[in-house]
Amino acid sequence: IVGAANPLHAGDYASIFLTGLGQTVQQNGLDYAQIVPTVSIGGQSCVVTYAGRAPTIESIDQINCQVPAGVTAGPSVPLIVTSNGRASNTVTLAIQ
Repeated sequence: IVGAANPLHAGDYASIFLTGLGQTVQQNGLDYAQIVPTVSIGGQSCVVTYAGRAPTIESIDQINCQVPAGVTAGPSVPLIVTSNGRASNTVTLAIQ
């Protein structure tokens, strides 16, 4: 779990658990979101490597993304998910 004692670094991968990604299509045993969301950390775009249903948690969606190089470090760096033109509530991550 990411926190002040265990911050993320540029290049790290993060798994974000959420709801609301919408309809999915099955590929290679996973349920991928039909509308691929975007993720920003500290205002910078993240590379999304997976977006869809969490494979082991029913009714929960999961996004895997890579923390972008050059993101500003801090204890409360904002993360926003946007899907189908709608932005999520802002959450924060500790980045070192």
